[in-house]
Amino acid sequence: MSENFRIIVEEAKKLRLKTEIPPLGKKAVFISDGKNEIMVYGTFHIKNNPASESIRLSKNKSLTYYVWKKNGIPLPGSLYFRNAIEAAATIEAIKFPAIAKENSGAKSVNVFPNIKNKGELLTILPNFKKGLVIQEMLFGKEYRILVYGNKILGCLNMILPQIVGDGKHSIRELIENKNKGFGKKIILNDKVLSTISKESYSLNSIPPRDTVICLQNNSCLAEGGTSVDCTDIIHESIKQLAIKASRLVNLKLSGVDIICEDISLDASKQKIYFLEVNAHPDIYIHYFPSLGEKRNVIREILCDIFKLTN
Repeated sequence: MSENFRIIVEEAKKLRLKTEIPPLGKKAVFISDGKNEIMVYGTFHIKNNPASESIRLSKNKSLTYYVWKKNGIPLPGSLYFRNAIEAAATIEAIKFPAIAKENSGAKSVNVFPNIKNKGELLTILPNFKKGLVIQEMLFGKEYRILVYGNKILGCLNMILPQIVGDGKHSIRELIENKNKGFGKKIILNDKVLSTISKESYSLNSIPPRDTVICLQNNSCLAEGGTSVDCTDIIHESIKQLAIKASRLVNLKLSGVDIICEDISLDASKQKIYFLEVNAHPDIYIHYFPSLGEKRNVIREILCDIFKLTN
């Protein structure tokens, strides 16, 4: 049973709602107040207009970006290709460093960040069998904003798996030391080895004191990333942009990913870019931030659906 699903069932029971998990069902639950009933499969997927075809937008990155750009949502520079052959033929138009994503991908599958040059991109392109998006690679603070209707239920600063050099220990030793007593362990896998090698490091390298070494280019909490709750400091202008970004793709509930300088600053006063919108956002992450306040987001959603007092 996933953390998302477990918390949904637990919160429904705390609200005295009836829960029914069907035989052999570990991902589906029926939740009822005696008059109305909903079925949740895995995690919430809540649309503004269930009859609208635009729900497909969130699963199509190029269409999402097109709609966002048309409506004033700030984006990284993006190029769209029907296939890898088309991307290879137009490689001169691509600016590096870049990130390549499958057009219909999800859960960070077939995402290749921090591509340094044309040669590296050409070795990656065979992984794409269908459409893909190539964007400029941005560096800054990454945030996940949980949008529900016209409200922001949670906001997390997502921090890459990383270690800090002390001038004495190797990267391997620094990882081992950090993993002692750490929640989610940093996993030594091919992604880590590839990421540090791009910066001319190996596991045996001894980085200088106070040097921050990123071990992956995406903030994977399950592999040693950390999170800081920022819900109370998110600027109103960024809230409204996130709500607009979600509404434009017909989602009532979504996880919106952005990069900016500081979530507490006015959007017009800084560089800010919208990266993704997730129609099935992980909810459990708002219950277990590495630092900051836990946010009981499922309770808020269920109270709204069943018109209960929170």
